Amino acid sequence: MRRIIASVAGLLPTLLALSTPLGVACERPVGTDPPPDTQPDVPGVFGGRCTDDGFCNDPLICANDICVTDPNAAGEGEGEGEGEGEGEGCPDADRDDACDDVDCDDTNPSIFPGARERCDRVDSNCDGQLNDGLDCTFLAHDRDTTFAIDPFARTSRVLGEITLPGNNGLLDVDRDVDGTLLAVTADGIWEINSNGTLTSVATIAAPTRTNGMAITGTGTLFLTNDDGVDSAAWRVERPAGTLVEVGGFSAGLVSSGDCVVTKEEDLLMSAKDPDNVAASDVLVEVDAATGATTTRGAMGFSKVFGLSASFGFLFGVTQAGEVIEVDPATGTSTLLFDTDNFFNGAANGD
Repeated sequence: MRRIIASVAGLLPTLLALSTPLGVACERPVGTDPPPDTQPDVPGVFGGRCTDDGFCNDPLICANDICVTDPNAAGEGEGEGEGEGEGEGCPDADRDDACDDVDCDDTNPSIFPGARERCDRVDSNCDGQLNDGLDCTFLAHDRDTTFAIDPFARTSRVLGEITLPGNNGLLDVDRDVDGTLLAVTADGIWEINSNGTLTSVATIAAPTRTNGMAITGTGTLFLTNDDGVDSAAWRVERPAGTLVEVGGFSAGLVSSGDCVVTKEEDLLMSAKDPDNVAASDVLVEVDAATGATTTRGAMGFSKVFGLSASFGFLFGVTQAGEVIEVDPATGTSTLLFDTDNFFNGAANGD
């Protein structure tokens, strides 16, 4: 789904004071304070935090609480000798302003001490930790409980229970464009409050065997279901909550368990052959105007009940508790890890 809850507090970052060995300090271009959104959260390095007259790696100085190049040192070493290695220079193969002997990957200019971390499988700032200080989880759920899934650390933990009206169960959840977390049950669309209670948003009779919900970047809400020849994509008109059938799926497919809107605004769905439910699910693209499906490929897992387009990747969860990574172009999926949970759906993590 489109924008996940993740009301989980992220871990506080571990900040390392990095220093460049004497005599091998990389020369940086003279500049003023870097923009705030580019300042690495590491003291001592270029753009890092400091206090006036506080510590900065040589030859940087502390100005306005930020480590910057000393303008008075500009030009030192110019005209002395030829090529690199003269003056304040040092070997820097990937030209990321980090000397090769302190750069943990001198072939990639986006990886260096002080770089900003992002949710992936790379230690971008060379501090020995993966995704430190970031919440890299997406949400999954069963009938009445939500879970935080970290596909990089390969962990799953309970977030909380949802208080459901009557005998309803969570069919799916998604993050609305304003950040509100929405859920669909058999008889309506609900807002999930921070204490786990539900507030009614719209009363609808969800299509029989609804098992997927996705919200686009412009707020269009789609449902998908598994109801034989009546399986289709549905649109919920807001604010009235009017349910409109977009159109039936092609190729005899039905929704296996979830749909998701990617950052490219593609509506993807895990689908199955209703006459061969033990077969692998297939990843399909759903035409948001007609409901017609285009197959992207077999996923290699059955009962993929949750899809999450998060952090530049496509992940899935199965009823059996498997967490998988999906190639959005081919559908080919890889098992990341198993959990002890039984998942009914998932949502995006960013």
